[in-house]
Amino acid sequence: MSSQNPTSTINSVTLLTSLKELPIHPEDEGEEQIGLIIPKTCCNPLQIIWWYEPIGSKDYGIHVDWGKWENSYYMMKLRSNETFNYYHEYFHHVCDSWKVKHGLRDEVLSKQYESIWIKEDQKEKGYTAGILLGEALAERFAARRQKSIYLLADKEHPSYSLALTADTFGWEYCSRRHLYQILNKNYEIFEKPIGPIVADRKLIAGLNEDEGFEFEDELYTVANGFSIDDSVYEHAKDSPDTIPFYVHGQGKNERWETIVQEFCTQNDLSKPKFVQ
Repeated sequence: MSSQNPTSTINSVTLLTSLKELPIHPEDEGEEQIGLIIPKTCCNPLQIIWWYEPIGSKDYGIHVDWGKWENSYYMMKLRSNETFNYYHEYFHHVCDSWKVKHGLRDEVLSKQYESIWIKEDQKEKGYTAGILLGEALAERFAARRQKSIYLLADKEHPSYSLALTADTFGWEYCSRRHLYQILNKNYEIFEKPIGPIVADRKLIAGLNEDEGFEFEDELYTVANGFSIDDSVYEHAKDSPDTIPFYVHGQGKNERWETIVQEFCTQNDLSKPKFVQ
């Protein structure tokens, strides 16, 4: 790991504040009676439930407000996708590790984040196609590690839609364009109106379109984008079972601390650090 000054990465906002049951379609009646669930984003990115603090921070690592997430956890555990949020945040660590290694910084992107998140959430004109590509990549990375992701419907917030990375081309494209965002210190790299399909998007004039070969390593290549397989665990600063994991708040279940520990143990995640 590089000893350069750490980058300042965006606090991700995997805002799974509620889970709604949807009716089973008639054609599914012969299958197990488990409905679709929709993780809904909250009304404001400051109302954080899961987040990631960058390398070098005093509280570096993955964070969750367990009191706010507890009900969602129980429902997701029934469907074997309770690690979705954890791995979303872990992808931000993968990206952070890569940026630190190559001396890339994104403080300017961090300042843009809240404004763009709200515009996308409110479906403002020009912000309905999703341009927070780091979030789109994190969603796909997390989805790949779930046993029942087909039961998770896309969130309404554009940048959290799995449709942006629906196939190999989408993953590679979003990875490359996210590199452009980091190099240009600007999320606004696309001409408006932005095509709803990733391949339809045109880059604005005068953009630094560095191909990125100088930044290639085990975590990112021009040909494949960010690595999405488990090899990233060996090359990021920390693996899922060693990265600091901070648990804030307090659950309503009297056994909540034990339940948190079981969540980590059963999924081979790092030991929780309880923060009151």
